[in-house]
Amino acid sequence: MAKIAYEIDFIDSDYKSDSFKGGAGRSLKSFLRDFGAGVLEKNVKILEGTGTFPIVLSERDSYSAIGSALHDLTPYVGSECSVKLRPKTYGEQEKQKDCYVDFWCMEKDGKFEVWLEAKIVGYNIGKTAKWECNADLTNTLKNALEQLQTLKKSNATKISDNNVFRVALLNNVVYYTKNQKSDDADIEAAPKYIHKQVVEATKSCAKNLRIKEENVHILTSVLDLHTFESWEELGYYECPYVLLHTIVLEGLK
Repeated sequence: MAKIAYEIDFIDSDYKSDSFKGGAGRSLKSFLRDFGAGVLEKNVKILEGTGTFPIVLSERDSYSAIGSALHDLTPYVGSECSVKLRPKTYGEQEKQKDCYVDFWCMEKDGKFEVWLEAKIVGYNIGKTAKWECNADLTNTLKNALEQLQTLKKSNATKISDNNVFRVALLNNVVYYTKNQKSDDADIEAAPKYIHKQVVEATKSCAKNLRIKEENVHILTSVLDLHTFESWEELGYYECPYVLLHTIVLEGLK
């Protein structure tokens, strides 16, 4: 397949770099921008070379690009990391519970650590679709935040409290069926519109989990493929965008 025309952009209006305690907000943001671009670019290369597009298929299909993008930024990367959670009570017979996190990494100079949980969702922007975060998206988001929230119970030997960030990576596949194409102006406006909806859904989930709103930061990496016209021959829905919402939880201990 010939080279595919694409663009990568970022929506960072809901990522408040200067509010981070410990001063790691800007360096983490730079890391996450490079990481998001790396994941998206690697998937485009796979699409060009094989005609398959792993990032739109499943969480597992995205793992190799996620791991590779992290390794491009730092040698300190782990996957399917086991974290021991303390039980609610501490009787002698109680055993600690295993919890697995998709990825862990430490910045190359040790400035911060990231524990990352990856999820995949879809968002229909067809002309008769509702254009809203459906139950699957909100439930997936809730599950990701709940999983990350449990890390505050972790053993000190497994996770520190110094510049450690929990990140939900929400891989949002934006699509429509060919006979349901929306107006071009609506398609072009979709990334910012969807980002705003995901932000509101995240705030709602965070509130229900008693996570302070000021401790939630969202950076969205946008892969723009709306000029690509060969989806049908590849057997995919029309997929003008893939959005990677990196949702950072700060301050959990």
